Amino acid sequence: MMIGEKIRQAREAKGLSQEYVAEQLGISQASYSNIERGETSPNIKRLMKLGEVLEIDIADLLYEEKGITLYINNNHGTITEHSAQTMTQSLELALQVIASKNQEITTLKEMLATYKELIERLTQK
Repeated sequence: MMIGEKIRQAREAKGLSQEYVAEQLGISQASYSNIERGETSPNIKRLMKLGEVLEIDIADLLYEEKGITLYINNNHGTITEHSAQTMTQSLELALQVIASKNQEITTLKEMLATYKELIERLTQK
């Protein structure tokens, strides 16, 4: 179930109108309707406010029954959906890159120590 559907179900379970929730969020009813239909993704600030208005934990909105779908906030505050599998693959790749960079740092530190030792020997003569 998509986040918009969950928001709609939570609103209906509370007996609230779209107009009321939209007013609480400081947006138009049409904009709020777009969120429920999944045409617009709420930013994290608006998602937190929705949690307050609907008296629900936003973690419940973000959880998918078939697995966790992660909602990533970009620089513009827009939330995008990523499957846990995709995120796991990205995380594994990032960890491999970090391990490689750590090895590179170790090698560079060793080279630096060697150069320092060489400079010290040359300046003593």
